[in-house]
Amino acid sequence: MKRGLTDIIDVKRGTTQISKIMRGITLIWEKAGGGSYLLDTYPAAAAYSLRKLSGSYTGAAIRVRRSSDDVEQDIGFDGNDLDTTSLLNFVGAGDGYVTTWYDQSGNFQDGLQSSASLQPKIVLTGAVIMKDTKPALSFDVDFLTVPNSKNYFKFLHNGQYAISVVIETPDTDSLLSICGTGRGTSSSIGLSHFYDLRSGNTNFNAMISNRDLVGKIKSTTAIQNSTHYNTLTFVDMPAPVIGDRIKAWINGALIPEQNTENRSPSTADATYDFEIGGLGGNIFKCTGKYQELIIWNNDKIADAQIISDEVNNRYSIY
Repeated sequence: MKRGLTDIIDVKRGTTQISKIMRGITLIWEKAGGGSYLLDTYPAAAAYSLRKLSGSYTGAAIRVRRSSDDVEQDIGFDGNDLDTTSLLNFVGAGDGYVTTWYDQSGNFQDGLQSSASLQPKIVLTGAVIMKDTKPALSFDVDFLTVPNSKNYFKFLHNGQYAISVVIETPDTDSLLSICGTGRGTSSSIGLSHFYDLRSGNTNFNAMISNRDLVGKIKSTTAIQNSTHYNTLTFVDMPAPVIGDRIKAWINGALIPEQNTENRSPSTADATYDFEIGGLGGNIFKCTGKYQELIIWNNDKIADAQIISDEVNNRYSIY
């Protein structure tokens, strides 16, 4: 049986309509909190985000202090996204500051900041702070600390792990701290993870120390001011080949630099509690727009492309 042009058009229209219906069902399912979540496939040691990362997580995303009277309130999710309606209803026409960034991993490693002057901002004069179309925490030399976490995060300097971060660097010369437990010097034990955007030093840095460096990447690959990044750092301290100890992906691509340090990692606790936006001990605090930080206590380099693509599908970075 031959089909005419009209019949073909009708078939295509029908297919289009089915696609629209299926997409509508998907959106309704996602809005209701259904669908696949990154942590459901890749459970993490700690996870902080302004989107929902786990289907089993029932807590809030952040706790916010409003500038009008310093009252605080938890802000959860609307479906899979930060509940910006509840956020703005609470904050009003003033500013909103984050006192807690809740850990969605189920391991209760919440990032806290009691000092008002060091709390990142989520609302500015009645408007949610955004990066592109997604909410973001604005750090202005701010940081959050996970209390009593020196022992919990010692795998960051002696084991296997992976870190995924979504952050926008500022367009001025600065040092942008991602996270850390060890200051980035040879005088402490732990991790220092940061961008150095100061004049003449546009580097991505990840350093592991045992009172001396045991792992380091210092790369100028694809690093510049005022750029939206998804950086994936993969560490395997016990790796027999020194160059395989630490590697990094930036915006979906493996950077060529590898580790050259050959000292032995420490099995001791970290020198400082884990900091989001700091390097340990309240040094080199963060400046920039921060959206997500996920930490796995195993090497995820085999899944780098899948994880990168999932994050990029959410944030449209590259």
